[in-house]
Amino acid sequence: MCLAQVRFVGNEADKTPDSLIDIARIERTPAGLQVTDLVGHVTQLEAEIRSVDFMESVVHLERRETSPADQ
Repeated sequence: MCLAQVRFVGNEADKTPDSLIDIARIERTPAGLQVTDLVGHVTQLEAEIRSVDFMESVVHLERRETSPADQ
């Protein structure tokens, strides 16, 4: 069984890890994406899915643009 990895595309100079591993579920929420790993840890990301590679089991994300009104 091969679970997915989540990786960010582009320059991500913040506290979010460059990749998340053993992803069992990704759910779209009003705030972005809720990512759940194999052991049930949930990470909320302000991101959008850029692409999904089923052969490599990788989901590429891009940081969501936030406007001043969102902050």
